[in-house]
Amino acid sequence: MLSFLAAASSFTQFSGGEVTSVLGQVNRKLKAIEAALEARKGMIENEEQELQNRIDEYREEKVSLEQQISMKAKQMQATKQEIKKIKGEIEEVDLSASKLARIERKLKQAVEDLEQVENSLNMDELKEEIKQAKDKRNRLEDELEEVDKEVKLLQQQSSVQAELDLQRESKAVKESEVRKLKNKNEDTLKHLLKTVPEQGIKYELKFCIDRLTKDIKDMNLNLSIKQRELTALETHRKHQKEALRRREEDLRVKEEMVYEACGNQDYEEVVKRSEEIVQDLQDQKGTLSSSEYLFRRYVQKLQQPQPCCPLCHRGFDLEADVRELVNELNSKVREVPAQLHDNAKKLESEKKKYEKLLELKPSYESIITFRRTEIPTLKTELEETEKKLSDLRIDVEGLESTLMEPQADKVMAEKVQPDIVLLDQHYIELQKLQREIDRLEEKLPAGRSSRSMQQALNEQEQLKSEVSKIRRVIEDSQQKLTRHTERLHELRDEKNRLTEESFKVEGGMRQRNQLEERQSELQEGEAVLNEEMVGLQEKLGESRRNFDTATKEKDITRLKNKEILSKEQNQLSEYQKQIGEIHRHQNSIKDFEQRGIDKMLARVQQSLHDLETIKDTTSKSMQDIKTKIADMHNELANQQMVKRDLEDNLKLRSKEVEADDLKKKIEDLEKSLGDLKYETLLRVKRDLQKEEETLTREVEEAAVSDLNCYYQATEWAMLHFHKERMREINTIIRELWRQIYRGNDIDYIEIKTDVPEHSTADKRRNYNYRVVQMKNDVEIDMRGRCSAGQKVLASLIIRMALAETFSSNCGMLALDEPTTNLDRENIESLSTALADIVNTRLTQKNFQLVIITHDEEFLDRLSKVEKLEVFYRVSRNEQGKSVIKKFGISDH
Repeated sequence: MLSFLAAASSFTQFSGGEVTSVLGQVNRKLKAIEAALEARKGMIENEEQELQNRIDEYREEKVSLEQQISMKAKQMQATKQEIKKIKGEIEEVDLSASKLARIERKLKQAVEDLEQVENSLNMDELKEEIKQAKDKRNRLEDELEEVDKEVKLLQQQSSVQAELDLQRESKAVKESEVRKLKNKNEDTLKHLLKTVPEQGIKYELKFCIDRLTKDIKDMNLNLSIKQRELTALETHRKHQKEALRRREEDLRVKEEMVYEACGNQDYEEVVKRSEEIVQDLQDQKGTLSSSEYLFRRYVQKLQQPQPCCPLCHRGFDLEADVRELVNELNSKVREVPAQLHDNAKKLESEKKKYEKLLELKPSYESIITFRRTEIPTLKTELEETEKKLSDLRIDVEGLESTLMEPQADKVMAEKVQPDIVLLDQHYIELQKLQREIDRLEEKLPAGRSSRSMQQALNEQEQLKSEVSKIRRVIEDSQQKLTRHTERLHELRDEKNRLTEESFKVEGGMRQRNQLEERQSELQEGEAVLNEEMVGLQEKLGESRRNFDTATKEKDITRLKNKEILSKEQNQLSEYQKQIGEIHRHQNSIKDFEQRGIDKMLARVQQSLHDLETIKDTTSKSMQDIKTKIADMHNELANQQMVKRDLEDNLKLRSKEVEADDLKKKIEDLEKSLGDLKYETLLRVKRDLQKEEETLTREVEEAAVSDLNCYYQATEWAMLHFHKERMREINTIIRELWRQIYRGNDIDYIEIKTDVPEHSTADKRRNYNYRVVQMKNDVEIDMRGRCSAGQKVLASLIIRMALAETFSSNCGMLALDEPTTNLDRENIESLSTALADIVNTRLTQKNFQLVIITHDEEFLDRLSKVEKLEVFYRVSRNEQGKSVIKKFGISDH
């Protein structure tokens, strides 16, 4: 096909019929190739299908063999388990022979024991005895009930008197304790309260402590104010001393600078003399500069025809006189540069000296200011500050000595407060005992019973003894009957169990032969299954090899066929592309012929020839024009150069005029400035800027120092406030712990604060708190060393102390389950402490104590130590909603 197309393309021209014939042959050849390709595809698909069928057969055979092997393995596993089970049963049967003999011996013994127990007791007689004893017990209990009623009536007459005597004895004990406590603390109370009140002594002492606390707080406040003033004054004094030192140091440095420049001479005289020297040198410089110009002008005028004197305009008689004068002037002109050079050196040296003196002018003025004003003022202010500081120190010492007395009184009051609380409690209990005594005295009966109390009690004791004795007899008989019945049941159960076990062992021995036959059958089946498994595994190996071989053969064939099809497909695509190209060219040729392009091509070629002729003519004309244009450009460039020269001349003249104007302005400015120079002014400006930066830096340093002092004062005040509050909190915690806790392993607890020694303004101070327990003045951390009840009690006391310290004006104190993990003694003492808190807050109108608890015993105890009339119970109704009901303590 390719050779045919190549031969067809070698011809340069074909007729229409030939082209059609060639295209027909090409299309038929292409269809034949496509048909051959399709046939080849069919053959490849059939071949691959046959290979796939073989693979499927091998796969099915392999899967079938694997399933058979899996089934055989499961059968073998089941057979082995059954053989193992039968072996165990056979071993058990072998052991049953000796076991059967033991069971028969036990069974015989159980039958004998059962007969012996049945004959040992007559149950009917025992039941009759129990019935008679119960009847006698009931009769005695009825008699005892009558006697109890009689004794109760007699006791009602004497119980009131006995209770009255008991209350009077309790009152005497309480009065003795009150006398002891009063004698112990009488001097202290008279010192603190001026007298010993009979009622409300606890509250009087509390008011005294509060008053002392307030006085101490006010004194501490005044003391802290004075101490802050003292600290501020000391800081101010330090700043004043530092400012005075800096001023004196600046004065010394500046005086040294002035001394280096002026020596022992006065600064203003030295400056004035230096200024005069500079002015003289500048005048000399001006004179020399102008003399050179004048001498040259004179020489020019003398060299003119008919010269005359430049000054008096007098003519010269001899020409020799003119030459002599010219020579003299020229010699002076030659001397001027050397004189100008010497003058410039001297002027520069004197200017530097003068500028240095001007630079020292601010220092000289500062020296005068320091000596006359600033340093005397600072010394005066420092003396005043030291005087104020001395007076303030005396005030602080006086306040500290005054503060010691109320602090000692407060310590004394806090020391006796537990005894006073106990004394006040004894007073309250004495009042209650007196009310109870009055009530019992009113309750005493008017008359007495006729029968003797002792006779009734003797008869009661005799009846109780007989009832107790008959009850023991009944209980012994019933226990004997129960034990006999339980023994019979146990022996009967043992007999039945042994009989059943004997039957079971005999049945197992009879089944031994059957088990051995079954074991033989299973072992034979296991051997057969092993042989079948070996054969199946050999077949499975062969099947797997066949399957792998067929799979590889299929993959190789597929790759080979794929390469062949791809090659033929690419060849067919190339043929189709070439044929498409031929058709495209053929269509282009037909379109060309139909549109008459050949005639148009001839006309276009003729037009192109004419245009080429015109182009040549035009090119020659353009060459001539370009030559003329080049000449004109050269002429124009020459004219532009002339124009540029003229413009430069105009600019030069204008610049010269401007230069003259600027010289005049400079001269005017120099006259207006006088001796001031720009460099001097710039140097003075830089000095002022440096001084400004120095002052700014000093002000910033002073501000930083002041802020640091303020920060330290604030930090000291915060620490002092924190210490005061922690001391108050620990005092309250110590009192509450001693009042509530009933154990003896902890004297009291405290909150310890670990405060870092140093902190900065950009970093907050951290406070680390920990709770410690004290025993015999030994401090131990509570963490990990206390019980759950101690933890709960410590938590409650700490919260109560915090509330008492920081929330004394708050009218609400709420406790949720405060008795968790507390024992009875601590619950009772907690109730007493809460009652004391309520009594202490009686003067506060809006105070309210809210307690949430499930402990009804705590509620009862709280009602005993405090006047508590009602409480509220929260429960759920049938709809699951909360219901709040009000109950009286008496109804509880």
